[in-house]
This record gives sequence, C-alpha cells and structure tokens, in this order.
Amino acid sequence: MSTGESERPITFAGARLGRYRHVCAFFNTRDEEYRVFLPFIKEGLSHGEKAFHIVDPKLRRDHVERLAAAGVDVAVVEKSGQLELRTWQEAYLRGGGTHRRQAARVSPDSIGGAHGMGVGG
Repeated sequence: MSTGESERPITFAGARLGRYRHVCAFFNTRDEEYRVFLPFIKEGLSHGEKAFHIVDPKLRRDHVERLAAAGVDVAVVEKSGQLELRTWQEAYLRGGGTHRRQAARVSPDSIGGAHGMGVGG
C-alpha cells in the first residue's frame, strides 16, 4: 500500500480514525451494530477497499440483506472479490476443529491480495 493510500481518511462511528486503524466495538443490538458498521463498510467499498466478513452462519442471510438494503450490490462485489463473506465454519473450523494458526492466518491471507487482484487503488 502506498503512503497516499494509507493516509486516506477513514471514518468510523462519526469519528475520523488516525494512523492506527484497529477498531473494537461492542453493541447492545444488531440494529445498533449495523447503524455503526454500514457507513464504514460502504465507505471502504466505495474507495475500492476489500471487505472480509466472518459471520454467524445463522445470520449470513440477514447480513447480506442488510448490506443490500444499504445500497451495496452484494452479488457484484462478491463476484469481483472485493467482498468476501465466510461463515465461522469456513473461516475457523476447516477440517472439523479450531486451529489457532489457521484462524490467525485467514484474515491476512484473504485481505492481503485485494490490490493485487485489481481491487482498490
């Protein structure tokens, strides 16, 4: 990532994030969660960033519906590779068990290739 890309302002929950962009958030309801996260997700997608979401398999459909209701063309961004949705089992439980090394590796492996595949800046 070039310096210009890493310096691009990013907004989360109404505040501009600084240089270090790790975010941890706790929510009381799913509606509250999406009220905070949807603008962040949409902003990233509009800037060509890759979105990698690990979701509860029971809530995958709801997640997709909420993204679509917010104006995200889920089919298009999934097909292009800009959005990758995985259930817990797909991300963490391959082969029937939890493997810490594999779980720690899953996000960087998926996100790291975004620019190389033509997604983003």
